[in-house]
Amino acid sequence: MFTLEIGGRPVAMTDASEERAYELFEGQMFKAHLGQLVSQGQRLWDGIVPLVVRPSSEDEIVRFKRVQAAADEEQDDDEELEAFSVVYLVEAEEDEPDVG
Repeated sequence: MFTLEIGGRPVAMTDASEERAYELFEGQMFKAHLGQLVSQGQRLWDGIVPLVVRPSSEDEIVRFKRVQAAADEEQDDDEELEAFSVVYLVEAEEDEPDVG
């Protein structure tokens, strides 16, 4: 498993292979998504701070498995299983655009 850190803060992790984890976390679509997410009143990523992909710690793996088990319980039988999963390690929500 691999963890994405932003500014030394673990933000997300995946059970994808190392190659796929780097492709995912360093991909333009994922970066754009990170720029739209807010956690504790601040954007998860400002587009400048380097993103670091590293092997996950044991504590992170335990946390990932707990979240994954809860998600598996909620999954409909008709839903297809993905080849890999991504779990955010922070509470985040999409920033709502200013309307004016």
